[in-house]
Amino acid sequence: MAPASLLFLLVAANLLRLAPQTAAAVNRTIDDSSVEFTFAGNWLANSCSKCNPQPDSGHALNGTWHTNDDDGATMRLQFTGSAIWLFGILAPAATQGSLTITLDSQSPVAYNVSGNSNSSYIYDKLLFSASSLSTSTHNLTLEAGVGSPSGHSILIDYAVVNVDFLSTATTSEFGVPTISGASGGASTSSSRSQVGQTIGAVIGTLVGLAIIGILIRRYRRPFPEICTPPQPPATYCEETRVVFPVTVSVRPVTAYDTEPPPVYRP
Repeated sequence: MAPASLLFLLVAANLLRLAPQTAAAVNRTIDDSSVEFTFAGNWLANSCSKCNPQPDSGHALNGTWHTNDDDGATMRLQFTGSAIWLFGILAPAATQGSLTITLDSQSPVAYNVSGNSNSSYIYDKLLFSASSLSTSTHNLTLEAGVGSPSGHSILIDYAVVNVDFLSTATTSEFGVPTISGASGGASTSSSRSQVGQTIGAVIGTLVGLAIIGILIRRYRRPFPEICTPPQPPATYCEETRVVFPVTVSVRPVTAYDTEPPPVYRP
């Protein structure tokens, strides 16, 4: 492996290791129609048109609920999270019931489901809640018709579980329902700030890796050679000899130029 590639892998591993590992906690809604709910006994779904009571399906989550009028009927929900809220539908005063709810191996909690005085249904009624749980698998068990009064209808609508978004894989839909008329209900806001911090850390890490990759590729690329433009061939100038014409003036010899030859006398 080339040294530059090894350096890139080392830097990438360190950036990922230094990225914040804070998980974002969100609220997950589990409808009573989910396979995570297990009903045993004389439980009836809202498809029973002749059953009593008959709440308005438009006010129930996903238009579904489970009801029973059988003592000893049980409901079980297995979930993973740090908190749970169980919601039902409160029937009018003419029908009421009792139940016990047990979380894991804790002591059972008795609950008396009593109607209201104006003979109308109350939706999103909080039946049970627990928080500060370990982020492991828990079992919530409900048994109807325990205590007094008994033999009356219990309506289960949905549960909300606070889960670790990054470490818990699930195919169920994440979300928080609109809670109306439920005292002490689940929080309607997820940890958006933690989600934003996590997303920001991931994006920052990816941007850093991209910049490092660009720099490594740039420095691995050979520098272009500086090309010197060809020089024109040297021009040699031949020595040119200029011969200037020489003009010789011949002046006739006169008597004054030379002495007269001697006269020979015999």
